[in-house]
This record gives sequence, structure tokens and C-alpha cells, in this order.
Amino acid sequence: MTIKSANEYFLFFDDFFEKYNYPLINEYYITTKENFIKLIQNISTKNAFATIKELVRIDAKLQILSSLIDDNIFKLSETEIIRLAEIDSGTYYEEIFRMDGMTNISKIHSLILL
Repeated sequence: MTIKSANEYFLFFDDFFEKYNYPLINEYYITTKENFIKLIQNISTKNAFATIKELVRIDAKLQILSSLIDDNIFKLSETEIIRLAEIDSGTYYEEIFRMDGMTNISKIHSLILL
């Protein structure tokens, strides 16, 4: 799947979060989406790497939120789901790489690990 715009990227998440009755998570999602769009609008050569890092972190938050909602086997509250997304988003992709058997993350040279 090739994503060509922020709107296209968010179509999936818009549809996903509309399916569930989670007012706090929906509010958090809208704020996160607005932040993402502001970052895209303000990216420049001076802030590119910091912006990419924040965009990747926002993506991780959305991946975590959707995963925890979809598989809510622990019956977590909305507040707890948001808290976990905030806490785990900084290391989400490192953990994914490790789960795939990549034990030496320091050798991976990728923007996704900024």
C-alpha cells in the first residue's frame, strides 16, 4: 500500500476509530491527527529530522491505540490505553524489530529509529 497524503494516511484511522464508542480516545485521536498535520505543514530543512522523529512517534501511538482497542483482551480503560500509547510510542518500532529477531538494534541505520 502506498500512502500519498496525510488525508489518505488518516482514512484508515478515521474509519477505525469511528467504529468504537471511546470518547476519550476519539478526542485524543483528533488532537493527535491535528498535531500530525501541523508538523507536516511546518516541516523545513531546519527541523526535518525532529519532525520526522515526531511523525514516526505519532504513527507508533496510532498503531498502539488501534492494536490495544482491537485486541482489548485485558479490558483496559480508555485512559490506560492512551497512557500506554504515550509511554510505549518512543520504543515501539525498536520493540517490533526485536520481536522479529533483530537483537542488535544499534546496527540498524533507519529513520524509523530516530
